[in-house]
Amino acid sequence: TTRLNFRKKNVIASYIRSHIVSFICPILICSREILEDLPDVDCVLVSVGGGGLISGIGAYLKHKNPRIQVNI
Repeated sequence: TTRLNFRKKNVIASYIRSHIVSFICPILICSREILEDLPDVDCVLVSVGGGGLISGIGAYLKHKNPRIQVNI
């Protein structure tokens, strides 16, 4: 995990490491539900704010189905 010094406090930036991002519970649940409800899905559109959501969903879905497209 990358640690950033911000005003003498350590901030752990979890979105930098894909293995941390993919196991954040809400993202994992959302990703699993996509595949359970739509097992033959070809493409998933994800909104982007800071990038954590698309990183987690993309990592999980690509792990389960390398042919799936994850777009913004």
